[in-house]
This record gives sequence, structure tokens and C-alpha cells, in this order.
Amino acid sequence: MPTARSKVMALAKGLGATVRVAHDPWDRRRLEEVTAEAPAGMVWSETGDVHELVCCAGYEEPASSVWADLLQRMKHGLEPCQLEDCDWCSSNQ
Repeated sequence: MPTARSKVMALAKGLGATVRVAHDPWDRRRLEEVTAEAPAGMVWSETGDVHELVCCAGYEEPASSVWADLLQRMKHGLEPCQLEDCDWCSSNQ
């Protein structure tokens, strides 16, 4: 059975998004946050104007819940950025 992490990675690949994982610098085994970055010119449909979805882990929170949260937010997909002079889009092209 696929994990939420593997589903996030597959969905990101299909959407052309980038996923970054940050670990606790003092305990590399502990997940700190996971970020899904939309491709240039796109935003996450869940919000309508956000280029990055960031899910942070609580200290005692299992990594699986962070991946599941990100997956739920990513499932809404992407849409074109509507800002004419978007600094994010222009700096990431």
C-alpha cells in the first residue's frame, strides 16, 4: 500500500512541483517541515494565490501525518497565477 509520502512525491512529479524536506538540525531523524513548491506561473488551487504549501511537524507529531496533511492540500491541484507583476513567478522562471 502506497504511503502518503510516496503519493505526495508522485503527485508533485505529475504536477511539475518541487518537494523539499527539512529535518531537525539537532535530530536528523525527526522531520521538521515539508514544502511543495508550485512551478513558475502557477499557484496551489486550495488557496488561489500561494506558490508554496508548507506543512510543519509538531515535536511529537509523526512524519506520516505531515505527509498526509500535505497530500490533502495538494490534491486540489494548481491554477495559473493571476498576479500581473508577481515577484515569485518572475524570479523563478
